[in-house]
Parts: sequence; C-alpha cells; structure tokens
Amino acid sequence: MANPTRGREKRGGKRAEGKGGPGGPADPAAIGHHGHARQFADVLEAIRTGRKPLIDGYEGRRAVEAILAIYLSAERGQPVRLPLTADPQLQVRAVGVGNFVRSRTCQ
Repeated sequence: MANPTRGREKRGGKRAEGKGGPGGPADPAAIGHHGHARQFADVLEAIRTGRKPLIDGYEGRRAVEAILAIYLSAERGQPVRLPLTADPQLQVRAVGVGNFVRSRTCQ
C-alpha cells in the first residue's frame, strides 16, 4: 500500500505538495524555516527577559542528535544506537562541528 502522506511536508502551517520518493521530499527547499525562526525568536526573548527558553539546549541537542542518527542510519543502511557518543566514527566526524557529540550525553 502506498504511503498517502509521502511528498507532503508541512511548511509554515501549510502543506507543500511534492512527488516524494524513496529519498525524501522531491524538493528539499519545500521544507520551511518557520519553526527555526520561531525558535530563534524565543531564545532571544528568553535572553532579554531572563526566562528559560521553551526548548533548552539539552532538548535541542537531543533533537539534533535524532536527526544526525537518521542521516547516519541512511548512510550506513542499518540502525544507529543512541546516544551517538557511543559511536567512535561519529566522534571523529564531530570534531569538525565543534565537538557537538562530545558535549553532554543524552539520557
């Protein structure tokens, strides 16, 4: 049975239609930036007012780690274990991105 949602990515509260396919959306540019913009605005407002942001650094890191795991799994063609700090190959790759993986371990 075909996936009825394939090729329909959410973009700024609207659906971006596309053909989709095995590699993801037909047009990666169709994925909006609106969520990121709201996150940045919230962090700036939190700094200005002294409150905690809606999503703190730890939770943000966990989200990025999940996305990295998805890409790594697709690259390898097999499951990837979390946290990614358990993956020595990723440790080497992480040096180029500011030791992202060597920071706090997700639990």
